[in-house]
This record gives sequence, structure tokens and C-alpha cells, in this order.
Amino acid sequence: MRIIKHIFRPDPEILYIEPYFGCNYKCFFCIHGGKTAIQPAQLQPETFQKLKPVIDTIGHVHITGLGEPFLNPHLTDYLLYFRERGKKYYLNTNGSLIQDGHVDVMTTSMCELSISLDAADKETYANVRHPEYWDIIISRLKQIAEIKARRKSPFPLIYLTLHLNSRNLASLPRLPDLCK
Repeated sequence: MRIIKHIFRPDPEILYIEPYFGCNYKCFFCIHGGKTAIQPAQLQPETFQKLKPVIDTIGHVHITGLGEPFLNPHLTDYLLYFRERGKKYYLNTNGSLIQDGHVDVMTTSMCELSISLDAADKETYANVRHPEYWDIIISRLKQIAEIKARRKSPFPLIYLTLHLNSRNLASLPRLPDLCK
């Protein structure tokens, strides 16, 4: 019987959460960049409360979707809950709205932080994503690296993601230098 339970895994292992459906960017390749206005929606604390029994049974939370999670004003509370419960979580963001409090929580919990950068330099980023946020994102990444080093924390694990397209392909060879 134990083998059957192990093979079929009746309990969920990963929970996917979309904290905010909406974005502060208007990327040409995204649903939020279109001409049709999309009504934003966010994960409310009452709904999150109903998810807690499920969260307590799983090992990993995947925070992603078609929106910028840091637009949800309750996101820090959700991340703190994951940390308190010892949950691993993967957080996908454009990186533009990360604040000091978020950095503190992410560097003290089992967080994987994926930033959709889509460029390896400021000029390409302005053409693909948003002209105003490059310096903010790079500054936050440096801050996270400094805090991780000071705390001797491996977290958050950081991934830079790129949706390759004709606008950013030429910047790709510069990506290793950016990662350094």
C-alpha cells in the first residue's frame, strides 16, 4: 500500500498562486501590453486564509502568473507565512517593485527569485521592457547579493530570465558579464 501511495501521490506537492493579475509594464509581447484594458485582480487575504490548509500540506509554492506579484499589497504577509511554515517558494517578477521589506523576507526564507529581465544591458531593456526600471532592478540585485553575503544565506536563489526575440537577441552575449 505504501508503494501505491508513493507512486500516485494523492496530496499536492506544489501550489501555484497568482497574487496579482495586472502589471506595471506594457511589454509588447504580453497580454498586459495590448490595447485592450485588462481589469486587475488580486489574491485577497480572505482567499489566502482559505488556502492555508493546502499550503500546510505541500512543500513548494510557485508564485507566478500573468501579473506582477509585488503589486499585491499583501504579498509580504504571504511570503512571511511561507517562511514561518518552512515552505520553499519560487517567485517570478519583473523586479521593478521589490522593496527593502521584501528583500529581508526573501533573504531569510527558502526563496527562488526569478526576474524577467529580457535584456543584458540598459539600452536593450528600455526597448524590450520599460525604460525607467533598469537601474532600480540592478540596484536591488546588488542589494540582495550584499545582504546574502552578510547573512551568509544562499537565499534567494536568483534566476534572470529572458524571452528571446528580435529586440534582445543581440544583447545575449553580454549576459554573463551582467550576472557577475
